[in-house]
Amino acid sequence: MLDAKAVLATAERFPWATAAPGEQHWPDGGDLLDVALSAVRPEEHEGYIERLEAFGEQHRARLQELLRTHRPGSRPASHGRYALIGQTETLVILERMEAVPMLLRGQWEKELKDVFLADLEFAWGRASASAGSSRDDQRAEQGDPARPRCCVVSRNQTRSWRRPGQAAPCPRPIRLRPGRVR
Repeated sequence: MLDAKAVLATAERFPWATAAPGEQHWPDGGDLLDVALSAVRPEEHEGYIERLEAFGEQHRARLQELLRTHRPGSRPASHGRYALIGQTETLVILERMEAVPMLLRGQWEKELKDVFLADLEFAWGRASASAGSSRDDQRAEQGDPARPRCCVVSRNQTRSWRRPGQAAPCPRPIRLRPGRVR
């Protein structure tokens, strides 16, 4: 069994991942930690604290960017969104989000509002894109053809498909008729 206090103490050692205690949305995020730790499989219990420390060090730039852009009191957080960002427990949630996202989501939906997790997932994705360390960026550099394509609608109402990072759209644009969306 994981010791929640030891895990929380480990997460507190990463000041670049947490807001000051007075700024945190939930002074006691025990429920958050309980749900996140319920997504740690029994075979992962041994050595989990070391894995969490490695995660904090490995993703330092992403964590700093996430806290810088979405910290409590920031413009994105001013409307009550992104409440998990800056919480000490968020380091554990993010580690589980990277390791076992579906298990975390399943446990989360049983206990808590999933809007908080969805906001964190969105912000974490944006932080990874701005830090330049996402797997999709690495796959694009390697020319992976399995990357999803994005739809591009130009000002003259043509729609074409391109892969992210591709300079020009594919050569066959589709003309949209006024008033119709495809």
